[in-house]
Amino acid sequence: MWNLNEFLMLLFSLSGILCGLILSYIASEELAVGKKYFLWFKKIILTLMLSLCLYVLAVTNLIFFLVFLLLGAVILVGQWKKPSLWWEIGVYLLFVITYFFLPELILREVLVVLLFLYGFPLGSLLRQKV
Repeated sequence: MWNLNEFLMLLFSLSGILCGLILSYIASEELAVGKKYFLWFKKIILTLMLSLCLYVLAVTNLIFFLVFLLLGAVILVGQWKKPSLWWEIGVYLLFVITYFFLPELILREVLVVLLFLYGFPLGSLLRQKV
């Protein structure tokens, strides 16, 4: 059952993209210089999110762990071979769905914060692609 806290936490996780876009307009001249750091930060946060979800799902729900592992591998390979906005949407959808399968509230909160941090460089880099 959805409650307001879960909805607001997911909304907060998506606001990272908006904050990244705002940052890109404020400091647009520094985007070209910081692009490689944004990409590295995005990869580190994605690795942390994958590690958290894989560990927790391996302990709690083996079937969803295997599905998550397969979908995560497809999305990561697709994102690295041919980067596009659609793969980024896939990353968000994968982790938002996983959010509902995490057993404890603290794990959900950690995932929400990591999704926010993932959206921050993503929003900054989106402006360069457009």
